[in-house]
Amino acid sequence: MISLFQGVNIDVSFGEIPIIDVKPNEYNEKPPKQDWREYTFEFNSSIPPRMIFKDADLTGVRINKVIVSKDSGGLKYNVKGEIYGKY
Repeated sequence: MISLFQGVNIDVSFGEIPIIDVKPNEYNEKPPKQDWREYTFEFNSSIPPRMIFKDADLTGVRINKVIVSKDSGGLKYNVKGEIYGKY
């Protein structure tokens, strides 16, 4: 994903979502250990997200929100999402 954003010269911020330690239930059954990580991302751009992600493999990527605004320079896009991956 980083190279995708670098290829279109977009500054993107990433954040790691910590793994929650899940306790056993009332029968002392332990849930399986999480074997994947989750990261958030957010960026602002004047390039429509459809063009940015057009040829990308988006396996494990979820786009949660796209906010479109207009200013004197045209349309601006604020995009927020999540990336999931095994570790």
